[in-house]
Amino acid sequence: MKTKEWTRTCRRLMSAALVAGSVTLAGLSGAQATTVLEARVPAMAARAERVVLARVASVRVERVDTARVQGAVVKGARVVTTTDLEVLRALKGPATPARVTLSELGGTAGEGERRITQTIHGMPTWRVGEEVVVFLERTDTGRLVVSGLSRGKYTVDRRADGSVVVTRADDGLFIVGRHRKPDRYFLGAPESDDRMTLDQLEDLVAGRTPRPVASKVVRGAAMRTLPMGGAR
Repeated sequence: MKTKEWTRTCRRLMSAALVAGSVTLAGLSGAQATTVLEARVPAMAARAERVVLARVASVRVERVDTARVQGAVVKGARVVTTTDLEVLRALKGPATPARVTLSELGGTAGEGERRITQTIHGMPTWRVGEEVVVFLERTDTGRLVVSGLSRGKYTVDRRADGSVVVTRADDGLFIVGRHRKPDRYFLGAPESDDRMTLDQLEDLVAGRTPRPVASKVVRGAAMRTLPMGGAR
C-alpha cells in the first residue's frame, strides 16, 4: 500500500474509533448516578439531628459566577438552589427554628447566553407547597443538609379516605446493599422503606414497633402485616 493511501486508511480508522467512543459515552451519560449505601430508617433517624414534617415554602435557583475555595476566589459558574421549609411538626429533635433553609448545588438558572444547568445526580427536588418529611444532619461546617441525598426526603400524600402515605424517590442514585426482598426488622414493619404510612414512618423514627396497616392502604407497595411470631 502506498504511503498516502496508508495515511488515509489510518485517519479513517481513527475517525471511526472516535465516533464509536462518542456513541459509547453518550450511551453512558444517561445512566449516570451517585452511589450511596442503603440505610434503613432507624439508622437514618439515629444519624439525623432533626427529622421534621414540613411544607416547602419557597424555592429559589441562582447562578453564582464566582466561588471561594479555601480562601481563594475561583472563577467559574455554579447553580445553587435555596429551599425554605416551614416546619409543621418535629418527629425528632427540636421544633424550632420553625423554618429551615437548605442550600444545594444544582438546577437551572440565568437567561439567554448566561443560562446554565448543573445536575447533581441524586439530589432531592422540591416543589412549592408540597408536604414532606425530611431527615436533616449537620455537616462539619455547621450546615444542615438532607441525609443521604434524596433518600432523606419523603413526599406526603394525604388521601381522600383519610390515609396518609409517604414515598421517597431514588432518581439518580445507585444504591449499594439494597434489599431485593426487604427484610422486616420489626413486627408489622413495611416491606419497603420507600413507601409506607406516615404513622409507620413516625414509629420507625422513634424506635417503636410500627403500627400495622392493611395492604390496600398503600397501593402499589408490597406491604402486609406479619403473622404473629415476629419478623423472619
